[in-house]
Amino acid sequence: MRMLKAAALLLLVPLSLQSQQNISPANDAAAWREDLHALALALPDRHPRAFYHTSRVQFDSAVNALDRSLATATRNQSIVGLMQIVALVHDGHTSLNPAFNPPAGFHFYPIDLYFFKDGLFVRGAAPEYSSIVGARVLKVGVLSPDEALKAVGTTISHENDYWVKALAPFYLSTAEVVNGLGISPDAESLTLTVEQGGSTKSVTVRAILPNAAREGNHDGPLDRTGWVDMRNSGERPLYQQQPEKLHWMTYLPESKTLYVVYRAVVSTPDDPLAPFFDRVFAAADSLRPDRLILDMRDNGGGNNSLNLPFVLGIVRRPWLDQPGHFFAIIGRRTFSAAMNMVNDLERLTNVTFVGEPTGNSPNQYGDARPFELPRSGLFVAISSIYWQTMNPQDPRTFVPPAIATEPNVQNYRNNIDPAMTAILRHAVEKPLAGRLSPLIMAGDTAGAERLLRAELSNPENTWRSLEALVNRLGYDLLAQHRVPEAVATFAINARVYPASGNVWDSYGEGLENAGKRDLAIAAYRKALAIEPRIGSSRDGLRRLGAEP
Repeated sequence: MRMLKAAALLLLVPLSLQSQQNISPANDAAAWREDLHALALALPDRHPRAFYHTSRVQFDSAVNALDRSLATATRNQSIVGLMQIVALVHDGHTSLNPAFNPPAGFHFYPIDLYFFKDGLFVRGAAPEYSSIVGARVLKVGVLSPDEALKAVGTTISHENDYWVKALAPFYLSTAEVVNGLGISPDAESLTLTVEQGGSTKSVTVRAILPNAAREGNHDGPLDRTGWVDMRNSGERPLYQQQPEKLHWMTYLPESKTLYVVYRAVVSTPDDPLAPFFDRVFAAADSLRPDRLILDMRDNGGGNNSLNLPFVLGIVRRPWLDQPGHFFAIIGRRTFSAAMNMVNDLERLTNVTFVGEPTGNSPNQYGDARPFELPRSGLFVAISSIYWQTMNPQDPRTFVPPAIATEPNVQNYRNNIDPAMTAILRHAVEKPLAGRLSPLIMAGDTAGAERLLRAELSNPENTWRSLEALVNRLGYDLLAQHRVPEAVATFAINARVYPASGNVWDSYGEGLENAGKRDLAIAAYRKALAIEPRIGSSRDGLRRLGAEP
């Protein structure tokens, strides 16, 4: 079985200087139509299930619409139209990606945009555009940032919006894409409207051809040596250090933390991956750290089989494979073989995920094979294999973090890594159940409810089910025969989550155990009113001799 998975992130293939192809919108409609027809045949033929998201009728309709428009379309509009046809598959590995298409002679704006929690910013730029570095972007061409993100998302093959957010800055810095979408009417340049220091201004950025990217550049076809970055002076966060290395580790003695950077599932001759993982666990056995952190936030994939030594290493060390001791940082750029590593860790270990949702779905199509369009020479990557490493009925399009830490501008500017900050704080802070339990045991249910509601408003709990956590605490108390405390716990959950049938069902069970028949009946009926299919509530009512 072929294990290598194509990584759509701009990780491993820096582009060399391309031909001086004209960026002008001249077009050959007949040639583009021939490419379109070849693509319309190849996608359904080569993809294992091209219409699992978009129906055949919708696909054919889009192809026909593009076919009709090619007679009057510009070259860039034709390219974008083909990208949008490919993106209809909604499979992150099936794509027409500007980064992997030297024949097109794509041009790029020498700016580094980034979607932070608080908006779109110019994170960095070539020296000639240093005046806008750190500025908030109010308009990209003629569109607002949200409009631009939505527009460019139609060209990005994706399974979730986090992958769009990951790739959108690169696509928005690709001249042919921006012009073809109508974001910028001028194919040669892009005007940004920015806010900086309380004032607004417009700056026009000129497109350039790729230069030879330096070795270790993971950010696309432009060599960013000498670019200006919005970070203040000082030491960069660990995840941005040693950018030339695909994997490295360090020990942080002040927090007794072994920190491992894992940027690609790739083994190189000068630093093979299996021996690296051997060194990681040799260090763990020697240092006996309080916690191990695996940072995969920028890992765009590689060879699935290379993940196994790490997974085996962690499961063989139960002293380390525990909640609060083993963390993995994930994010919008966690993709492909790295996504399969996330799957393995979720299934087999006690990992706590921190960061942002992944850019890939747990079950995914992959192992993309190139298909060359006959007239333009553009390459389309088409998935060839379905990777089902999770439950076949898993509906998720991403894996969420238990502790959410979306990057914001202030943190980035001040060299603060919110993911590491959260991990180190959680490592010394009692888990929520451990803070709720003493309050409930002391009879301070009001204090416990205030604590739960405060945690609900904490952005770090965006993807965490506190309802399930409190419910589990209630059942733990029931198992310890602390029935009054269990009932109090279920009651808090019912007040905080009054629209949850499951919460009322659990509350009914607690009340039944406490011998409070009438209240238990009322709780079970409330559960069924919200969710009529809750069989345990019907069973509870039958035990109590009551009608549903």
